[in-house]
Amino acid sequence: MKLTEGEGYLLLSPQFTQRLKYVEKLNAKNPTNGTSVVSTLTAYYGETGLYRLIEAGIKNRKTEDLATKLQAEKIQHWVVKAKGPDDVFRVMALDIVHKDSILSNPGFSTWAKYVDAFNAKYPEHPTSMIPTLLNYFSDVALFKLIEVAEIVMGTKSIATKLQEKMSKIG
Repeated sequence: MKLTEGEGYLLLSPQFTQRLKYVEKLNAKNPTNGTSVVSTLTAYYGETGLYRLIEAGIKNRKTEDLATKLQAEKIQHWVVKAKGPDDVFRVMALDIVHKDSILSNPGFSTWAKYVDAFNAKYPEHPTSMIPTLLNYFSDVALFKLIEVAEIVMGTKSIATKLQEKMSKIG
């Protein structure tokens, strides 16, 4: 079961469904030594492959619910593994998204949720989105991007949040 152009449809495949059921049965038999579905799928597809599969599944009405559930589990998996925001940013391929549209990219919202979940789990080691973004944008370019995003309804809330974080460090 390799990833193909129709990645989202893989979630509908009987083989995929069997794989999920198998892991769920294992977990039911051994609740203390449970294996997460996400860790099993990550071992099979890799970090980036599983993320692409989930994102493609979210875009398909027939697989949206399952993909959304897997996405939430994937975020928690990253949090438990204490995967750094920079690493998650790259797994989500946000480092290659067109810079002018990054804040409107659905993956960016998911990444922001991850950073929030990470901070909730590790309040003694809080992190911010800003250092990662500054790896890809100059201060000026990031300020301009946020400024433009603040007037667009779909990106206004994330832009406001970033603006607050930027003002705290600069």
